[in-house]
Amino acid sequence: MTALWRVAGLAAALLLAGCAARRPAARWQVTPVERGHVLVPPRAQREPAEFRLKKARAGGKKNCRIDTREVSLRWRGRDAMVRAEVKSLAPIPGTWIPGTAMPGTGDPVVVASNWFDDVLRPGLKSQAKAGCLAESEVLPLEQRLIDRFSLPSGALYRLRYGEYALRGYVDLEPQFHLRAVEPVREQGKVTGYLTSFYELRAAPKGGVVVSAAGSEANIAGMIQKGQAADSEVLHLPAGMTYLRLFFRSWSISGHRRIALIAAGSAEAREKASAEFETDPEGFCSSAAARGAACVAVPKEMVIGAELRVRANGTDQYVPVGGSVNDLLRSMGVRETNAVLATLAISRWYEGKLVPVEFDRRDAAVLGLVLMGGEEIRW
Repeated sequence: MTALWRVAGLAAALLLAGCAARRPAARWQVTPVERGHVLVPPRAQREPAEFRLKKARAGGKKNCRIDTREVSLRWRGRDAMVRAEVKSLAPIPGTWIPGTAMPGTGDPVVVASNWFDDVLRPGLKSQAKAGCLAESEVLPLEQRLIDRFSLPSGALYRLRYGEYALRGYVDLEPQFHLRAVEPVREQGKVTGYLTSFYELRAAPKGGVVVSAAGSEANIAGMIQKGQAADSEVLHLPAGMTYLRLFFRSWSISGHRRIALIAAGSAEAREKASAEFETDPEGFCSSAAARGAACVAVPKEMVIGAELRVRANGTDQYVPVGGSVNDLLRSMGVRETNAVLATLAISRWYEGKLVPVEFDRRDAAVLGLVLMGGEEIRW
């Protein structure tokens, strides 16, 4: 009898293995379209998309839901049940798209906003406050949702990191680092430039902590490596770990144009940012009294956020909204089309690096906007 059970068990295992072998491997797919591409996830959905995200929370209240025409999210135990109209998320708010403002006119319509920013993101924050899920679970849940959408990679990036081009800022996370460039002077004359790098690591209670990395000084054509320059970003008050980098031009004391805002929570960061945008000068002069911090960057210095990826086995960085093409050029590849024959890209999906499939005869993949953490080889 035991032998029969063993044979039956072996047969079942082989049957399951055969089914797994026939199941197509999970892959992202870059699909060229007019003026760009669409990135199709491993589990592509029809419109509207309907899917289940397993174990999206550890636990919480039962009667929590978001329910509008564009998006619905309800909980079934620990799993999130989602229905979403995805295509409406592709345009940038404020842009004009072909449509029918009046029936039969064919006039273009302006995209005012998107439901991800206006409905879903605030809804999840409200659910966290109400005890439906933990605050630390909100961002991973947003990422898992975004990873199910078939959209241009630029749109996916904007959903994940915000409409940075319109708002003029980006919230800093551990997958970023900061690059600061300032002139080196001798007897009042500029003789070269110093580039300093600052790493961001996850803070225990959320946000990031800034630490000094390396530097490169280019003086009279000679490159010298060393430690990053001392900076105010290294001396933020304890607990001020929620950082937002404003890269729009601001008039702060007449000599400043970039600012880094720091606060003790995501909610406090929103409050501080609203006050800063109303009165940059006043906010930065009294940030400590407001329970926040402000680093006003000198006008002669440029500081920017860059996103970490792995390229040919090394850590590399691309600017906010950077693409595969940007990465290749930063690494000295001039004829980027020439690498298509050997290019290999893996992108994160549900906690695993998954290959990106693309037509090697089409350069659309070079416009793939990088989300952070990709592995790329050629």
